[in-house]
Amino acid sequence: MALNSSLCIENDALLSLLHSGRKERPSTDLYRSLIAVNELAARMTAASNLDDLRRCLRSAYEKWMPEESVCLFLAKEGRVSCEQLSEGDALLCRGSCTLNHRLVERCFRSGSPLLIADTLKSLDVMPLLEMEAHQSCARSLMMFPLHAADRALGSLIIASSHPNQFTPLDYHLGLLVATHLSSALLNTLARQRLAATNAKLRAEEKKLTELNQRLRELALTDDLTGLFNRRQLMTQLESEIARVQRYGGELSCLMIDIDEFKQVNDSRGHHAGDQVLRQLAGLLRQSSRAADFVARYGGDEFTVLLAETGSRGAECAAEKLRRRVLDCRFAAGLEGTIALSVSIGFAAYVDLDRLKAEELLVRADRALYKAKRAGGNIVAKAEPYSDVGSRICQMTGLGLTHLAVND
Repeated sequence: MALNSSLCIENDALLSLLHSGRKERPSTDLYRSLIAVNELAARMTAASNLDDLRRCLRSAYEKWMPEESVCLFLAKEGRVSCEQLSEGDALLCRGSCTLNHRLVERCFRSGSPLLIADTLKSLDVMPLLEMEAHQSCARSLMMFPLHAADRALGSLIIASSHPNQFTPLDYHLGLLVATHLSSALLNTLARQRLAATNAKLRAEEKKLTELNQRLRELALTDDLTGLFNRRQLMTQLESEIARVQRYGGELSCLMIDIDEFKQVNDSRGHHAGDQVLRQLAGLLRQSSRAADFVARYGGDEFTVLLAETGSRGAECAAEKLRRRVLDCRFAAGLEGTIALSVSIGFAAYVDLDRLKAEELLVRADRALYKAKRAGGNIVAKAEPYSDVGSRICQMTGLGLTHLAVND
């Protein structure tokens, strides 16, 4: 790295120092200093984040130079953060600043280290110093740019309130620390970016998982009421029938229809009708057991599968539900509440039936329409299972409503 001859010590000065035999800096002191620098380099390399890196530097310089001020400038997004690593009576900057300190900017931009013996006597340096440097009594300065992979990362600055405080050995050891620090800083920043990217990916993955879960829920549920939809009803019913056929047990199906629901839509509007459907869906959920399966079959029709429930239990559950609807008042638009009633048809699965899922729904649906034709607000039981009705359903492929009206 090229150095400014008027501001920096030439590299040959270190060799002269090693052979000079100066009493204040013997070779044993150099040996110990190099060991200390190598130990610091190892700790910086192992640092997992910037805080660890700062702690390593602070610990080292508080031990090496307790009377000097050591500052670490780090560049980020056009600004430079400054942190004091070692307390002293000379300090250039605190907190965060833009790159407007001309001396710091010169070191940062040029990538050239500086050793200033006396800031008050250096004609090359004084124009670059601001009043803050003089007010803080920074008489001696060492400034080491932190560059790695053609990237300016910051600067390491050491200041003393005494002139001629730093020796050539201090300067070259500082260069060595700055070299290791640059590499460690580059690796730490890369790890931080990787960690941030991984965190962002995890957040996106979580968001995608939640979105997929929501899509699955939308595929299985009714948008208006939040109950399961008809498709999921058929899947659940087939699973329940297969379970009963294999392991035994009971299963019943309720088909529920709101009496005179068309009048609600005609007199109060479809928004009021939607309100009623949502409220009835909530009532069905509250009235059902955890093992029951509640679905919106379509329009104003709802279906409840009663697990481990026979014909008598289904009739009791249906009658309890019918009475509960009568006891409720349903909000219907801006005109206040209304009273409603429901008709319910139910069918129970028995071992002799060997029904398919659609056939059990057909029987419950036919019972429902029997209740509707009887005037509504009643519970009707499905007729005994008939093989003829099953064969007609299979041959014609008619829907549930067509078969129901032909009872």
